Amino acid sequence: MAFEFKQNGTQGIKISIISEMVSNLFYPFDEKGEAKGKFKQLIEDSFKTYCHVIKDEITEDKFCEAMDSIDKYMNDETVERFLQKIFRRHDKDKDSLLNKEGFLI
Repeated sequence: MAFEFKQNGTQGIKISIISEMVSNLFYPFDEKGEAKGKFKQLIEDSFKTYCHVIKDEITEDKFCEAMDSIDKYMNDETVERFLQKIFRRHDKDKDSLLNKEGFLI
């Protein structure tokens, strides 16, 4: 999916584009940008370990390799724990409901 955004004249996709898309999914209402910025940096640092030639781009093969390395550690239990962690992080008032205010930093 990310490679639909590949730019002409590049070997891969800019890691900054991937980090922007993913951080917007996880922190859509982060008006200050603090949480989103930290998450973007984490994503960019993680993907850069898979880039051997151009550090700000990742090829489709390396992108798939990175995702496969994540996938082998994921199972139903870890996915559920991950989703619960995200939910708890954003349920600021602990009412077991998520709303826009829960995503604001």
